[in-house]
Amino acid sequence: MQGYWKSDSLVFIGSKGATYGWQKTLDNYKKTYSNTELIGKLSFNILEKRKLADGTAMVIGQWIIDRKQEQLKGHFLIIIKRIAGQWLIVADHSS
Repeated sequence: MQGYWKSDSLVFIGSKGATYGWQKTLDNYKKTYSNTELIGKLSFNILEKRKLADGTAMVIGQWIIDRKQEQLKGHFLIIIKRIAGQWLIVADHSS
């Protein structure tokens, strides 16, 4: 969650719909990945980066979770903004 904007305006869209706010997003993550076996090893493949405006960009990629018994894969589209000198995720649609 360090790369996410710590704001009530953060939006995360996943299989269960939209979640608004940094804390609510973290709470949902903790429910879904309640132990280290469920978390597995997370990696990303960046497929495309595109500047949208000064200080704003879109990133499209693939996420991969390797677990002992299985591998999960999906895609994401994130919007990142430069806020207070840091690039932070302000919107994340992962499926």
